[in-house]
Amino acid sequence: TDDSWKYEFGMLRFRVREEVQRHISDWAVVPLSDSKLFNMFPIHYWIEEFLEPEERDHIPLELAKGWIREWCEDYIKQDEGAWLKTILESNPNDFNCLHLIGLIAKANKDFEKSVYFISKAIKINPDSSEAHFNLGNVLKELLRYEEAINSYNQAIKIKPDHELYFVRGVLFFEIKLLEEALESFNNALKFKPNSSETFNNIGLINVELKNFNQAIVNYDKAIKIKSDYALSLIHI
Repeated sequence: TDDSWKYEFGMLRFRVREEVQRHISDWAVVPLSDSKLFNMFPIHYWIEEFLEPEERDHIPLELAKGWIREWCEDYIKQDEGAWLKTILESNPNDFNCLHLIGLIAKANKDFEKSVYFISKAIKINPDSSEAHFNLGNVLKELLRYEEAINSYNQAIKIKPDHELYFVRGVLFFEIKLLEEALESFNNALKFKPNSSETFNNIGLINVELKNFNQAIVNYDKAIKIKSDYALSLIHI
């Protein structure tokens, strides 16, 4: 077995670690949504930036992906004091930094801390749809559903899009507000009319409302968009 990739992989690890530490304070002030938090280290960037073409061929790509993602996530979720508190000391009203601390707290399942910091960030920038959305996600984790819905509503008011309506619809459905969920999913379709997941969820709501024919129509739409869509196939 050719183990030459191990040396190049070791060098890649060293170079990535060095680069992350060098730029982490810069990345800390970039606005990041919850869904983007752990996608800030694209694997192809590191491989293309730090490895020669002949080195790249020797490293198993999936192994490199797994290691870089795991290490970077661990690095981000370490005590945020070292690199974030430094920023806050010089600028205690740094919206992006406060927001990011809140997202890291959520990743660490410290939801009360997350609410505190994201709420503080929102006071500084109340027009951030992203921050209101992330606050809603944390409040949902704490089962504070009415507050979560209010946060989603505020995010939608600022900048409506498919994801916001979709996530709010899921929460409405989970707490059995079916008509509100249906309206939210229908609004989501205005932004993403070919969403099989949204049609599937509308089908689920119609089943709960005993509108079975309408449920089948929506399941069929989901399958038409994505022929192997398993959830809709199960429900028909």
